[in-house]
Formats: sequence, C-alpha cells, structure tokens
Amino acid sequence: MKNLFFSLLLVMASITTFLAQAPTFTLADFPFTTQDVPYQYAYKTTAVPRATVGSNQVWNYGSQTGGTLNSSSFLALTNPQLPALTHYDSWYSETIVNGFYIDYDALFSLNTNGLQTLGRHYPAQRYGIQPLTGNALDSLTLDEQYSFYTTPFYSLKFPMTMGTTWRNTVQRQFSSKLTLTAYGINRSTFEKRTSEVRVDSVVGWGDITVPIGTQPSIPYRCLLVNRYSTTADSFYLSGQLAPAALLQAFGLVQNQKTYNTRRVFYRAGELYPAIQILYGSNNFTNQTGFTANQNGQLAVATEQIEAKTTLLEVFPNPATAQEFHIKPSKQEPMNLTITNITGSVVAQFQLSASDSPIEIPLSQLLPKGVYVLNLQYTTSKTSESTKVVVE
Repeated sequence: MKNLFFSLLLVMASITTFLAQAPTFTLADFPFTTQDVPYQYAYKTTAVPRATVGSNQVWNYGSQTGGTLNSSSFLALTNPQLPALTHYDSWYSETIVNGFYIDYDALFSLNTNGLQTLGRHYPAQRYGIQPLTGNALDSLTLDEQYSFYTTPFYSLKFPMTMGTTWRNTVQRQFSSKLTLTAYGINRSTFEKRTSEVRVDSVVGWGDITVPIGTQPSIPYRCLLVNRYSTTADSFYLSGQLAPAALLQAFGLVQNQKTYNTRRVFYRAGELYPAIQILYGSNNFTNQTGFTANQNGQLAVATEQIEAKTTLLEVFPNPATAQEFHIKPSKQEPMNLTITNITGSVVAQFQLSASDSPIEIPLSQLLPKGVYVLNLQYTTSKTSESTKVVVE
C-alpha cells in the first residue's frame, strides 16, 4: 500500500512537471514565412506593475487599457536580390536629436535560426527643421536608400527557451542632405553612423494576460526577455567628422551613447511582442513606456463559448481520423487559426472560398485535447469560431 502511495506521488509529480515547463520556441511556432502577420498595439506612458522574472510566473496586464491603438503588419516580401528577405515592417522611426525622427522600414528574415533584422529601408523624405534652428529655410532631406547589416540582428533566436541568451552587434548608417543657412551649409551630405550592441536573455516564463480593447484576454504561455541595448552615434558632414560647434547647436556630441533596456514578452504565433515595458535606464527601474499587442482571444467563460451561436460546422467531432472537415457559413476567402485551450496558436491556414466542406488534414499532428477553430473572413471582415475535440 505504501509503495502504491509513493508511486502515485511520483506520477502526480511527473504530471505537474510536464504541465508546468518552459516553452521552447522554434520556427514551427511562427509559421509565417510566406504570410502577412498583422498586429495591433497600444502605447502609453503611465506606469504598470513590475514584471517579475523566474519560472512559472503569472503576469496580468489585461486591465492595462488605454493609449493610442495602432495597426500594422509584418508584410510578406521576397526580393531576388536579397534571398533571405521574408518580411518588412514600416512602423518604425529613428531619432536624430531629441524629439526629431525619420521613418524607415525594417527588413526581416524569418527562418530556422530565428527572426533576423537584415537592414533598413529609408524611403525618400524631407523635413523642415525650423523648430530646431529657428530658420524656415533649413531642412533635412533623405533620398531613398538601403542600409544592410553585415551580420543579421536577432529579435528571436531559435531554439528559444528559459536561459537562452544571444548577443547582436551591428553597424548602420543613413545619408541625408542638410541645409543650415546660418552655417552656410546648402544640401551638404550629412551622415549618421551608428554602432549598436544588444544582449537578449530569456529570464522568465509563464502565462500572460493582455488587454483587448477594454477587456482581458485569456492567458497565453510566453517567454520573458531582458533586452539591453547600447548605441554609439557618430556624425559626418561632407565625409568629415561634423564640427563640434555644429553638433553642439543640436545638442549632440561625437560618439554619443544611448542606453536602453526593456522587458519583452513573446508568445507563439505573434512576431510582435505581446507586451513590452520600456525603461530609460540600464537597470530596469525608470519605466518610460508600455506597449500591449491587442491581438488575442477574450477571456469569456466556457459556458459563454459553448452557448455562442455559430454557423461554422466541423466534423467528425470528436476527430479520430487523420483529418477533419469544416463547413464555413460564408463563401469568401478566409484565414483559419487553431489554438489550444491556453490560447497558443498551433496552426494557421489561408483558405479559398468554397461551398463544399473543406478538409483540414491536421488532427494526426495534434495531441489529444480540445482546440478552438477561429475563422476570419477577409472580405466581410467577420469571424466565427467553434471547438473540435481530438481523440
């Protein structure tokens, strides 16, 4: 009897260990190498609870509503001249001096090694800099240009799990035309050359709740990354180091260093972080900003999900064969997302319009359990969902 008791304890301990373990992210968790990956994020500067590090944490940010909601995408892109390129994202800006920015597109490669930044694309743009100089004739103009990195810059490094650390070192630059009437400078070449070192370390894992509008999401299993970044900027005018007097007028110095830290939460199925907490120091104490990715599933009661009327049919259910079928209620192109009961995305499909049941040959790849099928129609922008049980 005693041996049976201890055997049961060991079994229970094994089950607990299995259920409570850090996820390991690989390319299979982000199957978007040929797809657009939309995201929505809200940014605000008010303080939020401190993010604890360690294993099996619970981070509840579902009540952190407010801020400005922005929508963007990692857009799928291929270019024969840059074979590694898979995506780009245009929602970025680079600081010239405090309060003054230029726009750029980040160029990405999503592959078995991770999510890598290959470089930057600067579209043509022109800025009047009278607020900085007091002269309406002064300007900064950029022609379209690319800045490719000699070494890829990782945001996600696969395989990625608790304790994973990676280091990035990169040089980049952009060239512009600067007009400063008071200095007799008329469309002279002005370059900013930047050296950046960034160290990412996975310091925690657990379940996170994000805000979706004014409501909390379901918990998502995620990894917490501490990100340390140091940049050093040098400035050149007509190919020579810019004069100190000129830089002083803009509040700059040569080899100007900037330190930045942030805590970044990544979950499967989202290339953009679920949560970012930004700090103005290198010790995670002076919080300056907070962003929340508002993609996800609302935390509604199980009874509400089951009672929700849906026209989406799935059969057989439970699924015991090597596939199951769905019958959508609308005949238009659609995206199917399959999540497990923790909200983690396990598969995604782009489907064509059909008036017949559509075969989904996936059940043989899924562990036994309950899964949520969410169908997003691309024309009407509507959705419907239901559950399937895999036995």
